[in-house]
Amino acid sequence: MCKKMNEEKKKRKAVIIGCGIAGPALAIALKHVGIDSEIFEATKTTPNFGILSLTSNAICALKLLGVFEKIKTDNSPNAYFYKHDGRLLKIPDMVSELEKHNLDDGIIVHRSNLVQELKEKAVSNGTRINFEKKLVDIQEEPDKVIAIFEDGTEIEGDLLIGCDGPFSKTRNIVLSNSPLPTYSGNIWTGVDLGIYKKFDLLPNAFHMTFGRKAYSGTLTFSDSRTIWWTNVPCPENTLEEFKKMSPGNWTKKLSELHKDDHARMLDSIKSGNNKHVRIPLYDIPYLPTWHRNSVCLIGDAAHATSPYIGQGAAMAMEDAIVLAKCLRDIPESNNAFVKFEKLRKKRTENIVKISQQTGSLITTSNPIKQLLRNLLLPRTITSSIKKLNWIFSYKISWDEKIK
Repeated sequence: MCKKMNEEKKKRKAVIIGCGIAGPALAIALKHVGIDSEIFEATKTTPNFGILSLTSNAICALKLLGVFEKIKTDNSPNAYFYKHDGRLLKIPDMVSELEKHNLDDGIIVHRSNLVQELKEKAVSNGTRINFEKKLVDIQEEPDKVIAIFEDGTEIEGDLLIGCDGPFSKTRNIVLSNSPLPTYSGNIWTGVDLGIYKKFDLLPNAFHMTFGRKAYSGTLTFSDSRTIWWTNVPCPENTLEEFKKMSPGNWTKKLSELHKDDHARMLDSIKSGNNKHVRIPLYDIPYLPTWHRNSVCLIGDAAHATSPYIGQGAAMAMEDAIVLAKCLRDIPESNNAFVKFEKLRKKRTENIVKISQQTGSLITTSNPIKQLLRNLLLPRTITSSIKKLNWIFSYKISWDEKIK
């Protein structure tokens, strides 16, 4: 009996701030290594719009978290690229190129589905998720850390992990001198068109269009449900003006942006019925450190990235598993955080940098750069898959010990 009581006494508890992808993924991973956790989310619910392209490394993480079977789909779409006028650019078959490197061709999921499955798995493991809990302060004591919320709630834990996104309150409190997120110069805007069968869009496929002024795309699922999006160039000094623009005026803005492009651009915009979501894109290329004492950052709070190579969700889930392993194998939390940062920092910083470079290439509105990009695209795709193999082939195992 005494032995059991001592074991219970030694069991650690983590306070997790944020319930996007990183938060519940971390709760699942921590439970796997014998650490309890509780999640606190500032909003009433979690984001429910958007799609995620999950590559081989993300699939590996999903399997380790035990949710892959729940979210796997038959949607492993190919990709087609078009000039602004709708003419198809000839490129290698993406699925075949991935197979050459023994990589999964990946899956496409709705962000809301992934978040929901992660949340359900975490809850089924005994994790409590609290909504409308806005973090305002963190107090660190020698034997505990205390999270203080706007409504007066105070929660104690042995460690606290910030999974609260690019504008992390956790980071602002414990690493207040860290660099701010870097605005990319683009607003991602998109809309779910529902069943959309116009313009002979191939099912189960990405259709990417290099517009005159903006890069745009559609993803058409096998049932013809289609999501359309575009990247709106927006100087930082006009960002607030763009964010506050009425839905009708935003639609007019998008129509003006794509007026010189193929007719399906304007039709997609019109079919959106003024319901376009707007998300300014930010990166965190570098932070001096991700941790302080009993507090650590993971996911977008540590290394937010633009979506151009589809690695944001993958990095968050990788972080969750690697951090859990560090806490399992290294006794002191602070030492575990040091090791975690050493294992993850270089990889994530390089991915953020490559995503920025990719974004600059595909979203350019410079006519000369556009011409060169279109001419070199076939070779670029082939070489990119080879060069980025280190990202996609990344594997984690629960059995491997952290030293």
